[in-house]
Amino acid sequence: MTTHPSRLSKPDIHTTAGKLADLRSRREAAMAPSGEAAIEKVHAKGKLTARERILALL
Repeated sequence: MTTHPSRLSKPDIHTTAGKLADLRSRREAAMAPSGEAAIEKVHAKGKLTARERILALL
C-alpha cells in the first residue's frame, strides 16, 4: 500500500480543502497543551491556567 503523493505535500491554502486543512492544523496547535514548566509556574503562584479557568466555567 502506498500513500498518495498529494497527501505528503503541504496543502494549497488557495483552495477550500487547503484552507480547511490549514484551519485543522492551527486548531490542533492551539489545543495542544503548553509546556509543563509554564503550567507549574502558574500553579506555584496558586493560580489556574487560562484553560483550567475556562473548563471550570463550562
